[in-house]
Amino acid sequence: ADKYDKVKKVGAGSYGCVYKAVNNVTGEVIAIKEQKIKPFDDFPVCVLREVQILQQLAHKNIVKLLEVVQTPNDEVFLVLEFCHSSLHQFLETSSVHLSMGEVKHIALQLLEATTHMHTRGVMHRDLATKNILINNSGHIKVCDFGISIRAFAFDAEFGFISSPCLEEPNTIVTLPYRAIELLLGDRFYGPALDVWSLACIIGEILLYQVEMQRPFFLCRDENSMVADIYRVLGHNRGDEIAKIKDFFKKGDGKQIHNEYIVTDKFCDLMGSLFRLCPSQRLKAASACSHCWFTEKLLPNWQWQSSLPIM
Repeated sequence: ADKYDKVKKVGAGSYGCVYKAVNNVTGEVIAIKEQKIKPFDDFPVCVLREVQILQQLAHKNIVKLLEVVQTPNDEVFLVLEFCHSSLHQFLETSSVHLSMGEVKHIALQLLEATTHMHTRGVMHRDLATKNILINNSGHIKVCDFGISIRAFAFDAEFGFISSPCLEEPNTIVTLPYRAIELLLGDRFYGPALDVWSLACIIGEILLYQVEMQRPFFLCRDENSMVADIYRVLGHNRGDEIAKIKDFFKKGDGKQIHNEYIVTDKFCDLMGSLFRLCPSQRLKAASACSHCWFTEKLLPNWQWQSSLPIM
């Protein structure tokens, strides 16, 4: 731990604090996620999970674990690569509007990172703007795997198989990004919950571009979240794409359509990511090759202004 100098605190969560730091040997700027363990307590399961999962994952759009350090004072540090800002902070503080090509650039990276997780049986279980990092180049890194789990597989004969020992659905995923099946109490949830969260994030990014600083679905609690999902998507399975078109052309998202001209291909993608039935929801891998990403504007990053530095 002596080879790292903390520069400043850049964040705090339920599991500890995050610091911007410098490696005294290499001069590299890194992030240190600090986890204090009380005397006589067991090593936290959330830290073990995060370390194990980050060691299994290796993708350009997933934050890299560089080292794990435990001090004599029972402090545990996860040393991670450093990024300039969280996506949440970027959306809150940026005064420059993104083009649709830049929104696509972010969305495609998130889908590729999620595909990598899902091919390895990992559910993130808390994809949200606060758990996504972004650099000046527009490079995205998914982070915070504290409640993630490796707990599903696909069988050639039986199809999707979920672990029978999953936590209660109301204890995972930050509420505005929580999939409908979790809100309705499904105990055998699977990777489709991450896909739903990604659709919420894409929609939220677009709302911020037209000065609507809010999540895609409005919610005060679980009941109001369910009500708003049905308000936007309807109650009937199979109507999601048509309802998404209505949302962007007649409903809350009309302002987005007026500024960007939301296309049918975009509505097809969003409606497919928002399928009410999780087994019918588009998989992350299939979404990566969706025709929206080959429709002009193409995914790119042109915005050169400096991001807020954490």
